Amino acid sequence: LLLGILLFLLRSPPILPVLQEMTELGEERKENQVEGFDVYFYSNLDKLKDFGKENTESIGELLACFYKHYAVDFDWDESVISVRTGLMLTKEEKDWTKATDKKNNVLFALEDPFETTHNLGRLVDAANLKVIKYEFNRAYKLSLNLAPLGSLCEQYQYKQEEA
Repeated sequence: LLLGILLFLLRSPPILPVLQEMTELGEERKENQVEGFDVYFYSNLDKLKDFGKENTESIGELLACFYKHYAVDFDWDESVISVRTGLMLTKEEKDWTKATDKKNNVLFALEDPFETTHNLGRLVDAANLKVIKYEFNRAYKLSLNLAPLGSLCEQYQYKQEEA
């Protein structure tokens, strides 16, 4: 879900706002500290009702962009997905360059938007990351060929040659 949210934040024009950076017009951003983390987010939903309407991309175009982003453009070795900032951060910025143990991998770096020292992708190991990348590539190639949605969403089947 966070992978898709980030893509909607990165579109031009954006489809979703960066809630942790938004404020009322003329106001300064407020902090809301909980257990040492700033958990502020913009919550005036009435003002967000029409946000993103300027983006005219179809669902199909957005889906193809999603697959392309993670199959081609995303730097898995260096990048951290951050919906908190609406940007791609680097693993170096987050100090997520080395795994601390088997339960704290840094292969798939996905920042928790509120507890920012927490990598939500920390349990993804090399074998699982290989499958994730394979599926993004498979879906991207299918989307280039305008394959039906059903084929894009087929359940992953392990193949010996992928091992």
